[in-house]
Order: sequence, then structure tokens, then C-alpha cells
Amino acid sequence: MKNFYKAGITVLILIFTAGVVFGGGAQAAGSASAAAAGSNFNPTGYPIVNEKITLTAFGNQNVTHKDWNEVYCFTEYEKKSNIHIDWTQAPNQGFPERRNVLLASGDYPDFFYRCNFPISDLINYGSKGAFVPLNNLIDQNGVNLKERMKELPDMASSMKMPDGNIYSLPAKGSVEQSAAQYNWINSRWLKNL
Repeated sequence: MKNFYKAGITVLILIFTAGVVFGGGAQAAGSASAAAAGSNFNPTGYPIVNEKITLTAFGNQNVTHKDWNEVYCFTEYEKKSNIHIDWTQAPNQGFPERRNVLLASGDYPDFFYRCNFPISDLINYGSKGAFVPLNNLIDQNGVNLKERMKELPDMASSMKMPDGNIYSLPAKGSVEQSAAQYNWINSRWLKNL
């Protein structure tokens, strides 16, 4: 039950995040997932959980990203949601190998972030139960994502694996997403201008 609870909360966080990316914020709808997640979960608004919880995450950190524990939007989401993320960040260099070793180990984090899974991995590990099918959670809670899926039917169809399940949410780049990045400049060159 504890793993189902954590998986449900994790998926809901991802759906809320996708709602922000795809539609300016999400309103959760439906009490089935709320009941499944337990009394600590709030189906609408913030905080997402009443009592603070910690989730583990593994992700691909670009060299231009700050430590995700210091990124403003993540620290603010933690304050608003009551959910702390214990990040394991792997650099771009050698990332596919590190991701594959983690998948082969069977010791999975609560969620993956920016991992760019090949379709073959989503099919393979999804069919084995390593990834949670998101279909019902999207139907119950992904209001903005569902609207976007209607607007972009190609995106919606590309999210479904051959077994009909959705194991990963799409990403859409935006200016706001660059908040985790920082820029480098040669200050000596700048002073000589």
C-alpha cells in the first residue's frame, strides 16, 4: 500500500507539473485517486499533501543546470506542495549508461525526471511493471494535459505504447524551463570590452 501511495502521489505531482507546462496550472478532478492516495493527499490546490513527505528522483542534469536542490522553482514547489524531492542527478556525459544500470538494478526511484527513455525501454519496463501506467491518473487528474491531448492528437497518440498504456509524460520546452540553467561568461574578456 505504501508503494502505491508513493506512486500515486508521484504521478499526481508529474501531472500537476505537466499541467503547469501545458496549461498554466492544473486542477485535480476525481476522488478515486485521492482516496487511493490516502487522507494525506489534497485533490485540489496546495499543499498537495498535508504532512510533508520525501520522494526520490533520478534525472539527467545538463551541465548548464544548477544543483536541483538550489533551483528556485523546485524549492518553491517544495514549500507549496509539502513534498521534498531527494534528487539523484546524473550528468549528460554517460547518462544513458547510468540510466540503464539503474533500470537493470531494479532499485528504482519514486520517479524519473528528464531521462529521455527510448520507446523500447518504456515498452519493456512498462510491461514488466517497473513504470506505472498513467492512463487512469491522467483521466482523473490531468485536466490541462487532457485538453492539450485533444488539441494535439499526434502528441496524444505518440504517448501511448503498443499495450495502450502511457508510461511517460511529454515535455515541451519553454523559456520558463530555462530557470534551472545559468550562463557563463569570460569576465576577463568582458572587462576588456
